[in-house]
Amino acid sequence: MASYPGYLSARKLNVYVVGALVDIGATQLRGGDVNGDNCVNIFDLVTIATWFSQASPPAPVAVDVNDDGVINIFDLTITSSNFSRCGPTTW
Repeated sequence: MASYPGYLSARKLNVYVVGALVDIGATQLRGGDVNGDNCVNIFDLVTIATWFSQASPPAPVAVDVNDDGVINIFDLTITSSNFSRCGPTTW
């Protein structure tokens, strides 16, 4: 499993390792899950719109999706590009 606040989690299935390091490749976490329910939906967009042009609210709400220090059009763009996706996504 891989996760980050504001992003959908990703999961790699069928990995069994005992006593070794294994490279399972890279994955891309999909941004926009600002309320932490592991789905990108209208509630995430409304939350971003509520905080638009302001500093980030306190945790656990991760509204500044791209971590640039301000809630702006880039956060809305990332969220809308992943609209209706739910996690965990495939690796």
